[in-house]
Amino acid sequence: MMLWEWVGMIGSILVLDLALSGDNALVLGAAAAGLPQRQRWYALFFGGAGAIVLRIVFSSIATIVLNIPWLQTAGALILMVIAVRLLAERASG
Repeated sequence: MMLWEWVGMIGSILVLDLALSGDNALVLGAAAAGLPQRQRWYALFFGGAGAIVLRIVFSSIATIVLNIPWLQTAGALILMVIAVRLLAERASG
């Protein structure tokens, strides 16, 4: 893999992380709101760090898995079946 492909992959992971960080902040804040001050800090720190690490790991796995050609074809076929079913439901009322 060339350097620019890695830079693009890391860049997309960072953009995804920034886009979803607002949701994580709300969920972590709500979950930690009832905790004592010391436990609240640990919950926010480890919850935020864990969310970032898991997002990077899962994004990397998804990037690798989506490079499998037959898996892309299977996914496309599944999406086509879903689209046809939705259009059929909409047409029937």
